Amino acid sequence: TIRKPFVLGQKEVSFAEWDACVAEAGCTHSPDDRGAGRGARPVTNIDWNDAQQYLQWLSKKTGKNYRLLTEAEWEYAARGGTTTPFWYGSTLNASCAYANGPDQSGKGQFTGWKDIVDCRDGYVFTAPGGSFAPNPFGLYDITGTLYQWLEDCYHDSYQGAPTSAAAWRTPSAVSQKNVVLAAFPARRPVRPMRWRKELTVSGASTWSTRSRSSR
Repeated sequence: TIRKPFVLGQKEVSFAEWDACVAEAGCTHSPDDRGAGRGARPVTNIDWNDAQQYLQWLSKKTGKNYRLLTEAEWEYAARGGTTTPFWYGSTLNASCAYANGPDQSGKGQFTGWKDIVDCRDGYVFTAPGGSFAPNPFGLYDITGTLYQWLEDCYHDSYQGAPTSAAAWRTPSAVSQKNVVLAAFPARRPVRPMRWRKELTVSGASTWSTRSRSSR
Protein backbone atom coordinates (compact mmCIF):
# COMPACT_ATOMS: atom_id res chain seq x y z
CA THR A 1 0.00 0.00 0.00
CA ILE A 2 1.37 3.40 -1.00
CA ARG A 3 0.49 5.52 2.02
CA LYS A 4 2.41 8.70 1.22
CA PRO A 5 2.84 10.60 -2.06
CA PHE A 6 6.31 10.48 -3.59
CA VAL A 7 7.99 12.13 -6.52
CA LEU A 8 10.61 10.66 -8.85
CA GLY A 9 12.54 11.83 -11.87
CA GLN A 10 10.96 11.33 -15.27
CA LYS A 11 14.19 9.89 -16.67
CA GLU A 12 17.11 7.81 -15.45
CA VAL A 13 20.20 9.66 -14.23
CA SER A 14 22.32 10.47 -17.26
CA PHE A 15 26.07 10.38 -17.73
CA ALA A 16 26.03 14.18 -18.01
CA GLU A 17 24.37 14.46 -14.60
CA TRP A 18 26.72 11.91 -13.08
CA ASP A 19 29.77 13.63 -14.57
CA ALA A 20 28.65 16.87 -12.92
CA CYS A 21 28.72 15.07 -9.58
CA VAL A 22 32.24 13.80 -10.29
CA ALA A 23 33.39 17.26 -11.38
CA GLU A 24 32.23 18.73 -8.06
CA ALA A 25 33.87 15.89 -6.08
CA GLY A 26 30.51 14.61 -4.90
CA CYS A 27 31.05 11.25 -6.60
CA THR A 28 34.36 9.40 -6.40
CA HIS A 29 33.60 6.86 -9.14
CA SER A 30 33.80 7.92 -12.79
CA PRO A 31 32.16 5.06 -14.69
CA ASP A 32 33.25 3.85 -18.10
CA ASP A 33 30.48 3.89 -20.71
CA ARG A 34 32.23 0.96 -22.48
CA GLY A 35 31.58 2.44 -25.88
CA ALA A 36 27.84 2.95 -25.43
CA GLY A 37 28.08 6.75 -25.28
CA ARG A 38 27.69 9.36 -22.56
CA GLY A 39 25.83 12.67 -22.45
CA ALA A 40 22.07 12.07 -22.29
CA ARG A 41 22.45 8.30 -22.11
CA PRO A 42 21.74 6.72 -18.70
CA VAL A 43 24.74 6.22 -16.47
CA THR A 44 25.98 2.63 -16.33
CA ASN A 45 28.45 0.58 -14.31
CA ILE A 46 27.74 2.06 -10.89
CA ASP A 47 27.10 0.16 -7.68
CA TRP A 48 24.65 0.81 -4.85
CA ASN A 49 27.20 2.75 -2.82
CA ASP A 50 28.01 4.93 -5.83
CA ALA A 51 24.29 5.71 -6.15
CA GLN A 52 24.18 6.75 -2.50
CA GLN A 53 27.04 9.18 -3.07
CA TYR A 54 25.18 10.75 -5.98
CA LEU A 55 22.02 11.10 -3.91
CA GLN A 56 23.91 12.77 -1.07
CA TRP A 57 25.51 15.21 -3.53
CA LEU A 58 22.18 15.99 -5.22
CA SER A 59 20.43 16.48 -1.89
CA LYS A 60 23.10 18.90 -0.70
CA LYS A 61 23.13 20.77 -4.00
CA THR A 62 19.36 21.24 -4.22
CA GLY A 63 18.45 21.45 -0.54
CA LYS A 64 15.93 18.62 -1.01
CA ASN A 65 16.13 15.02 0.17
CA TYR A 66 16.70 12.45 -2.56
CA ARG A 67 16.82 8.67 -2.12
CA LEU A 68 16.41 5.46 -4.08
CA LEU A 69 12.94 4.10 -4.63
CA THR A 70 11.71 1.21 -2.54
CA GLU A 71 10.71 -1.97 -4.32
CA ALA A 72 7.01 -1.26 -3.75
CA GLU A 73 7.34 2.29 -5.06
CA TRP A 74 9.20 1.11 -8.14
CA GLU A 75 6.56 -1.47 -9.05
CA TYR A 76 3.77 1.06 -8.53
CA ALA A 77 5.56 3.57 -10.77
CA ALA A 78 6.50 0.98 -13.40
CA ARG A 79 2.94 -0.27 -13.77
CA GLY A 80 1.64 3.23 -14.31
CA GLY A 81 -1.84 2.26 -13.19
CA THR A 82 -1.99 -0.78 -15.51
CA THR A 83 -2.42 -4.45 -14.58
CA THR A 84 -0.69 -6.11 -17.54
CA PRO A 85 2.83 -7.67 -17.34
CA PHE A 86 4.24 -4.65 -19.21
CA TRP A 87 2.64 -1.24 -18.86
CA TYR A 88 2.13 -1.19 -22.63
CA GLY A 89 0.47 -4.62 -22.83
CA SER A 90 0.82 -8.35 -22.26
CA THR A 91 3.41 -9.19 -24.93
CA LEU A 92 6.69 -7.82 -26.22
CA ASN A 93 5.44 -7.38 -29.78
CA ALA A 94 5.24 -3.60 -29.46
CA SER A 95 8.14 -3.13 -27.05
CA CYS A 96 10.43 -1.27 -29.46
CA ALA A 97 8.20 1.79 -29.26
CA TYR A 98 8.34 1.84 -25.47
CA ALA A 99 11.59 0.29 -24.23
CA ASN A 100 15.22 -0.23 -25.14
CA GLY A 101 15.80 -3.98 -25.09
CA PRO A 102 17.01 -7.10 -26.91
CA ASP A 103 15.75 -6.63 -30.44
CA GLN A 104 16.86 -6.99 -34.03
CA SER A 105 19.02 -3.83 -33.77
CA GLY A 106 21.54 -5.59 -31.52
CA LYS A 107 21.02 -9.22 -32.50
CA GLY A 108 24.07 -9.38 -34.75
CA GLN A 109 26.45 -8.04 -32.11
CA PHE A 110 25.08 -9.78 -29.04
CA THR A 111 24.61 -13.39 -30.05
CA GLY A 112 23.97 -14.49 -26.46
CA TRP A 113 20.74 -12.50 -26.13
CA LYS A 114 17.59 -14.44 -25.27
CA ASP A 115 13.96 -13.69 -26.08
CA ILE A 116 14.84 -11.33 -28.93
CA VAL A 117 11.77 -9.45 -30.10
CA ASP A 118 10.94 -9.10 -33.79
CA CYS A 119 11.30 -5.34 -34.07
CA ARG A 120 14.02 -2.68 -34.05
CA ASP A 121 14.31 0.11 -31.50
CA GLY A 122 17.21 1.68 -33.40
CA TYR A 123 19.85 1.32 -30.67
CA VAL A 124 22.46 -1.41 -30.31
CA PHE A 125 23.46 -0.14 -26.87
CA THR A 126 21.66 2.20 -24.46
CA ALA A 127 19.49 4.98 -25.85
CA PRO A 128 19.44 8.65 -24.75
CA GLY A 129 16.90 9.24 -22.00
CA GLY A 130 13.41 9.96 -23.29
CA SER A 131 13.92 8.23 -26.65
CA PHE A 132 10.82 6.08 -26.16
CA ALA A 133 7.22 6.81 -25.20
CA PRO A 134 6.58 7.37 -21.46
CA ASN A 135 4.25 5.21 -19.39
CA PRO A 136 0.85 6.57 -18.22
CA PHE A 137 2.56 8.28 -15.26
CA GLY A 138 4.86 10.19 -17.65
CA LEU A 139 7.96 8.14 -16.76
CA TYR A 140 10.51 7.30 -19.44
CA ASP A 141 12.51 4.06 -19.62
CA ILE A 142 10.93 2.66 -16.46
CA THR A 143 11.19 -0.76 -18.09
CA GLY A 144 14.01 -1.79 -20.36
CA THR A 145 17.45 -0.22 -20.75
CA LEU A 146 19.13 -0.92 -17.38
CA TYR A 147 18.84 -2.46 -13.96
CA GLN A 148 17.84 0.17 -11.43
CA TRP A 149 19.07 0.08 -7.84
CA LEU A 150 16.47 0.04 -5.06
CA GLU A 151 16.74 0.95 -1.37
CA ASP A 152 15.63 -2.43 0.00
CA CYS A 153 17.80 -5.31 1.18
CA TYR A 154 17.27 -8.59 -0.62
CA HIS A 155 14.87 -11.21 0.76
CA ASP A 156 13.92 -14.48 -0.89
CA SER A 157 10.26 -14.16 0.17
CA TYR A 158 7.82 -11.49 1.31
CA GLN A 159 7.25 -13.04 4.73
CA GLY A 160 7.70 -10.29 7.28
CA ALA A 161 7.85 -7.55 4.66
CA PRO A 162 6.68 -4.04 5.56
CA THR A 163 2.95 -3.59 5.01
CA SER A 164 3.57 -0.07 3.75
CA ALA A 165 5.75 0.97 0.81
CA ALA A 166 8.71 1.54 3.14
CA ALA A 167 12.11 0.07 2.31
CA TRP A 168 12.89 -3.33 3.84
CA ARG A 169 16.27 -2.43 5.28
CA THR A 170 16.76 -5.42 7.60
CA PRO A 171 19.11 -7.93 5.93
CA SER A 172 17.72 -11.44 5.53
CA ALA A 173 19.49 -14.70 6.40
CA VAL A 174 20.28 -15.08 2.70
CA SER A 175 21.77 -11.61 2.39
CA GLN A 176 23.71 -12.10 5.63
CA LYS A 177 25.21 -15.24 4.11
CA ASN A 178 26.25 -13.22 1.10
CA VAL A 179 27.98 -10.77 3.42
CA VAL A 180 30.51 -13.45 4.22
CA LEU A 181 30.99 -14.35 0.57
CA ALA A 182 31.13 -10.83 -0.80
CA ALA A 183 32.33 -8.96 2.29
CA PHE A 184 29.52 -6.41 1.93
CA PRO A 185 26.56 -5.80 4.26
CA ALA A 186 23.78 -7.08 2.02
CA ARG A 187 22.52 -7.76 -1.44
CA ARG A 188 20.14 -5.27 -2.95
CA PRO A 189 17.25 -5.84 -5.35
CA VAL A 190 17.52 -4.24 -8.77
CA ARG A 191 14.88 -3.61 -11.41
CA PRO A 192 14.33 -4.31 -14.30
CA MET A 193 17.38 -4.96 -16.50
CA ARG A 194 21.02 -4.14 -16.82
CA TRP A 195 22.82 -3.66 -20.13
CA ARG A 196 24.70 -6.91 -20.51
CA LYS A 197 25.27 -9.49 -23.21
CA GLU A 198 22.73 -11.80 -21.58
CA LEU A 199 20.13 -9.04 -21.66
CA THR A 200 16.48 -10.02 -21.39
CA VAL A 201 13.30 -7.98 -21.21
CA SER A 202 11.57 -7.81 -17.83
CA GLY A 203 8.11 -6.82 -16.74
CA ALA A 204 6.91 -4.63 -13.90
CA SER A 205 6.97 -7.43 -11.33
CA THR A 206 10.36 -8.88 -12.27
CA TRP A 207 13.46 -8.33 -10.15
CA SER A 208 16.92 -9.66 -9.51
CA THR A 209 19.67 -9.11 -6.96
CA ARG A 210 23.24 -7.90 -6.95
CA SER A 211 25.80 -7.31 -4.27
CA ARG A 212 25.79 -3.60 -3.47
CA SER A 213 29.36 -3.54 -4.81
CA SER A 214 28.34 -4.82 -8.27
CA ARG A 215 28.92 -2.49 -11.20
